[in-house]
Amino acid sequence: MWRNPVVQRTGWQAVARIGTTAIAFCAVTLLVFMAFFASQSQRPFSRREHRELLPDPTFRGYLHYVWRAVHGDLGTSVGNGDPVTKRMFHALPVTLSVLVGGIVISLLFALAPLLRPRAGLDRAFGLFSVGGISVHPVWAALVLSWLFGAHWHLVPKQGYCGITAESTGCSGVTHWVSHMVLPWLVYGLATGAYFSLAVRALLGSELNEDYVRAARAKGVGERRIVRAHVMRNITPQLLGLFVANLGIGFTSLIFIERILDLPGLGNLFAVALRQHDAPLTAGITLLAAATITVLTLAADLLSLLAQPRPRRAPAELVYVPAIGLPTTSTSSSADPSSA
Repeated sequence: MWRNPVVQRTGWQAVARIGTTAIAFCAVTLLVFMAFFASQSQRPFSRREHRELLPDPTFRGYLHYVWRAVHGDLGTSVGNGDPVTKRMFHALPVTLSVLVGGIVISLLFALAPLLRPRAGLDRAFGLFSVGGISVHPVWAALVLSWLFGAHWHLVPKQGYCGITAESTGCSGVTHWVSHMVLPWLVYGLATGAYFSLAVRALLGSELNEDYVRAARAKGVGERRIVRAHVMRNITPQLLGLFVANLGIGFTSLIFIERILDLPGLGNLFAVALRQHDAPLTAGITLLAAATITVLTLAADLLSLLAQPRPRRAPAELVYVPAIGLPTTSTSSSADPSSA
């Protein structure tokens, strides 16, 4: 099917990573099931009248739980009796809003070193990233909420406002943006600091390679080196760092949404833990783990496509003294007497 050896090797690597992802998904679902349903330490937390809402803590129950989860059924919440998927997808838009805006700010932190490596702007962002990685999202959310919300009154200090729905007490794009500024800043600071330092370390290591020195010796500009050569080589690593950064950000969402009073999945997860709602807690955990697993697979496949391909070596040139021009060598069994 694949005649090119490089394409064949890439294809088999893609198949292997898809198989590894399937095994990882099975392991994640088994771990979630054992932690929230099969563990003896978790069963007493569920009230007796809600015992029938929990799956059977056997291997058959696990297979039934996975089959229903694949088809979008994660059980029934013991908090209010609603389906788990209904409560999750009701809070999902808020979490996605925080993620999208925070990722944009995080990418600004991370990609700044690629614009002017080792320049003043790069060092300023590096210093800011060290400060961002040194503080906890709880501290950052509390300080920024007090400074920009309670003290300067630039943005609301907490709460959420929908774009179209008036169930939150307000609506409109302007009100929505004003309520999302603080979550975006806190999430961007928490995740962008890790991403920026990792990118700076990767870029600094790549700029010391021999091919970069050779390009500088030929007079190639620094920006062209980064854009045309370095970016091509570090793109697979950047994709892996981006997915790992998302995994770190998911844990920060619980603190951010809880402190800033956002009705997202992080806040819902904290409420489910307090109410000992095992189906809802397991559903949110499974959704986060499955999302990271799928994104990791996508990053691996894109990394395979972005890997630099070996170029075909140019034809060997032989200098013929009788003619004085370089010509392509043909065969080593040429007759010497024909010269």
